[in-house]
Amino acid sequence: MHQHELTPWFNLDNPLYKQIPIVFGHWASLVDEATPQGIYALDTGCVWNNRMTMLRWEDKQFFTQSAVKNYSDFFKETLCSRLRLNLVNCSIFLSINSLK
Repeated sequence: MHQHELTPWFNLDNPLYKQIPIVFGHWASLVDEATPQGIYALDTGCVWNNRMTMLRWEDKQFFTQSAVKNYSDFFKETLCSRLRLNLVNCSIFLSINSLK
């Protein structure tokens, strides 16, 4: 079986990415990873006790605030409850889908 390397959507050749700025979130594993010019990643893992990131649009300057609480336990409990996973299956699911 041939394995394919996954490529982030913003690294694909798309002329639209050079024409308009794009702001996105919900990808905490990208913390401190560079994105192409004009593409702004705002998810820096606040729920995972990292930091909240804000972007001032006028000059595209980032600001960060350290998390004041680790919400990951609440998140894990809520996620596992919604997925109806028992504790063992929840641990397995989270280890497979963990952040880097």
